[in-house]
Parts: sequence; structure tokens; C-alpha cells
Amino acid sequence: MCMQSRLPLIGVIRMECISSKEKRFKHIIDEQRLQNFIANLGRSRMSDNERLALVSIFAPYHYFTCRQCHDILLNFGMGNEKVQAALLLNFRSPMQSTILSSF
Repeated sequence: MCMQSRLPLIGVIRMECISSKEKRFKHIIDEQRLQNFIANLGRSRMSDNERLALVSIFAPYHYFTCRQCHDILLNFGMGNEKVQAALLLNFRSPMQSTILSSF
């Protein structure tokens, strides 16, 4: 039996890792990198679940201002994925309570 014929052609693979050491310095993301990330999130063929997966991969390496979190969340439709993304981003902002109160 050929295993390659059973592999999915599209989708998102989600994986979580826990490290005992911090490998990268976390900083407020620069605008150019943020705009590139938002452009990727804004692709029309991408589902909110796929957007959430990208945010969960990207967010741990950066801090975001409240405005940047708002700009990211604009790419989500109303639903559970937007709430989950807001929670993820809330922990990546120096002003955590502001993110959820403006959502």
C-alpha cells in the first residue's frame, strides 16, 4: 500500500512544544514585519482556524502593542477562533487588560 496516496494535500498541522529555556529575546514587533504577517493573514482562501494556527506560531516570539493586536484581529470573522487569537495576543502585550476590554 502506498502511504503517499493517503497523505492530505491541504490543511494545517498544529504542534505545541514546551522548552525549559527561552531561546529568543521577545520584543515589540517592527511595523514592516507586522505588515507582512497581516498580509499573510488576509488571504481570502485562509480559514479562521488556519489564521489562528499562524497567530499561535508567530505570537510567542514577539510582543504586540494594543493597536497591533487590533489590526491582527481584524482579519478574523466573529467566532471562537477570534476569541482564542485575542487570548493569545493578550498575553503578548505589555498592556494585557486593554486587549480584551477593546475586543
